[in-house]
Amino acid sequence: MPNGGSDCCATCPFNSVNSGRSWEPFCEIRGFPIEDPYWTYCGNHPRRNPLLVRSPRGPVWAAVFEAYDSKPLSEGVRIPPTLLPPACDAMYVRIPYYRNTRPVEDGAGVCVVCGERCESAILLEPEDEESMCFCSVAHDFEWWLGSPEAAPYLDQADLDADHVKGRLGEIGRNLLGAGEVLRATGNTEQVFEQLVLLDDLRVQLGHGGIDLTHAAVYLYNPEMRGNRSPHLLRLQLTLSRAGQLLGEDPPRVEAILECLSEIREIIHALRESL
Repeated sequence: MPNGGSDCCATCPFNSVNSGRSWEPFCEIRGFPIEDPYWTYCGNHPRRNPLLVRSPRGPVWAAVFEAYDSKPLSEGVRIPPTLLPPACDAMYVRIPYYRNTRPVEDGAGVCVVCGERCESAILLEPEDEESMCFCSVAHDFEWWLGSPEAAPYLDQADLDADHVKGRLGEIGRNLLGAGEVLRATGNTEQVFEQLVLLDDLRVQLGHGGIDLTHAAVYLYNPEMRGNRSPHLLRLQLTLSRAGQLLGEDPPRVEAILECLSEIREIIHALRESL
């Protein structure tokens, strides 16, 4: 494929070029020009955002060659589940923007984290700040985790099984009530609100970086799945179908209710697996 994958900004409906609102790539959610749309990504792309939520979901990511992924993270460095990079092909690794500035592959430089001099470094040149070089994806990410950009994500506490079970049970009950409102009035608002809460929980559990294509591959090929939950994979695919149905006007009430029934079954199976 001659670009960075089908989940990039170039294929996103929130890119103003694709909505017909401009001639230059511009993110309608985050409000900034997209420098290299075929190699830029975020959690709002429909392949990772099944309900097409328009509030920013995580950072913006750039792709660099896999060769930069030569070092592990330092001992004790914790990556919150909501900051797991979007899945990609083996040749590339995705690293976060800093203040709308894209990290790029560049020439020789000295890593600001470890002091190593390398012939090929990752370069970051933020506006009104000194330029910085990183020897590897790991050290770029470690520096970023210590920046103000990461602060909103680092405050998120780890979720224990009892808390997740409780949240799933609550959402399942609320979905049942929202479905009754939908059947009586045709109003989808409560259904959408509960599904967004459910999808947010999916992301907090570490499944936000998986796009729909990878979710389908992992779900139907257990040998490739690793330790990923089949219930969360199935949930992502079913939420995508729900998102498509909720976007129709007028809504097909019975089709949405059938989808909600399947989602409640997934919630039950997920709770049983915890």
